[in-house]
Amino acid sequence: MYFAVAGRGVLLVVFGVAAFGKARTSAAFAEFVDTLRDLRWIREAWRRPLALGVVGVEVAIPVLLALPWTAVVGLGLALLTLTAFTTVVAVARLRGQQVRCRCFGSGSRSAPGAEAALWGVAQMLRNVALIAVAGIALASALTQRSGATPDLFKGAHLLGVLTVTVAVLAPLTVFNLFLLFAVLRRLRTAGTANVPHVDTLPAVGLVVGGFTAATLDGRVLGGEDLAGTPRNVVCFMVGCEPCKTQIAAMRADGGLDRERTLVFVFGDPHGEADRELAASVRDLGTVALLPMGDPVATAFGGIDGFPTLMRTENGRIVASARRWADVGATVGADVAVPSPAPAGIAP
Repeated sequence: MYFAVAGRGVLLVVFGVAAFGKARTSAAFAEFVDTLRDLRWIREAWRRPLALGVVGVEVAIPVLLALPWTAVVGLGLALLTLTAFTTVVAVARLRGQQVRCRCFGSGSRSAPGAEAALWGVAQMLRNVALIAVAGIALASALTQRSGATPDLFKGAHLLGVLTVTVAVLAPLTVFNLFLLFAVLRRLRTAGTANVPHVDTLPAVGLVVGGFTAATLDGRVLGGEDLAGTPRNVVCFMVGCEPCKTQIAAMRADGGLDRERTLVFVFGDPHGEADRELAASVRDLGTVALLPMGDPVATAFGGIDGFPTLMRTENGRIVASARRWADVGATVGADVAVPSPAPAGIAP
């Protein structure tokens, strides 16, 4: 009895907070919808209906758990939901995909205004623990309904709880532990392989490689567009909170030369949110909407974090930063640029 009551209480709070965090404002819900793009198999047309379904389930579970006659259904639904969430994210991580965690809405951040935390070992362990809580509570509730005495310390009840718990939790626990260790192995392999950190900036002095990019106004940009006069090159993506801050900073900069600014928006060229972002920053300069992993990112030394803001002179990067103030400060400055090297990073 006590297992069931305690488990219901924990899960009621967890799912209640999760539902509230995602649905409390339209902006919070939109941020949650946007994180579904990290699961690449989910088509854009499915994201919003799926997000509504997730929130609906998270609202239903606390209601079911609060009512004694529907508590078993609520516990079963919580167990299935947690297992589904954990499995989907673990498979994505094993495929090398980074998945943002907005499990509790906008609150799932390392700091106010920061981007959502990424799914990692801590989130996996949390879900495995919640799966155990749901399984034990469900086993206890099922044993109670079978007619066994509700006294926790009587042998029949305790034996029944243990038996049903083992039957329910054993396969789920083994499966989720397998996924957890697989994710750990993947992260360890990535670390030893020196995979670039997401905060790596393009190196100052790098000669930009060859590239082509179609702009929103039908032009085709190439490496020759960086020759001669200095250029501002900025890279953004949808769902990036710091990007919004830097876009506002650029708009507030009265010295911004829009004729010499290239804006690359990385994401899904067919995604509605991506197209809206690209259209919204046309006032900053010449805009191109590119898929993740486009050769343009490689040409600029590997764009693996956002926002990335650069200044180039004669095809060479002379400044790179995460803040427009740090790049804009070089405008008009006497920047020493070494003689061009054939390719790669200048000595």
